[in-house]
Amino acid sequence: MSRNIKDVKLEVSKAFPAADANNTSDTIDLGQIAGGELENVVIEVEVPELTALVATKTATFTFQHGAAANSLAATDPAITHTITGVTGNGYAGDKTQFRLPPSCKRYIAVNCAVASGGGDNTAKKYTLRVLC
Repeated sequence: MSRNIKDVKLEVSKAFPAADANNTSDTIDLGQIAGGELENVVIEVEVPELTALVATKTATFTFQHGAAANSLAATDPAITHTITGVTGNGYAGDKTQFRLPPSCKRYIAVNCAVASGGGDNTAKKYTLRVLC
C-alpha cells in the first residue's frame, strides 16, 4: 500500500526537450529485480504549467525500465501519459500516478517526446518520482 510519501532519493527531474525532440530522465534505482513488491510501487510524473505548449500539440511521457541503468526499454505493458496544449493557456500542469507492472526491472526512467511545433518549453522541468 502506498502512502504517497515523497523520498528525494527516489526522484529525478529533467528539462523538457525542444519541440520535435525527446529526452530521457536519469534513472531511479528501485533496489530490487523483478518480482517482490514492485507491483505495489507507485510512480508519479509531475508536469508543471507549460504556457508555451502550443494548442493541440502534445508531450508524451513513456515509462522505461531495464536491468541496468544504461539499457532501458518501454515497460510491458506500456505505461504512457500524453498531455495536450490548449488554446490561449498551454497546459495547466498535473501529477499523474501509475503502478509498476510485476515484470518491471530494477531501473526506471521516463522518456518525454514533444510534438513538432510544440513550442519552447525547455526552461521547464518534468519530474519522475517513486512514492512510498
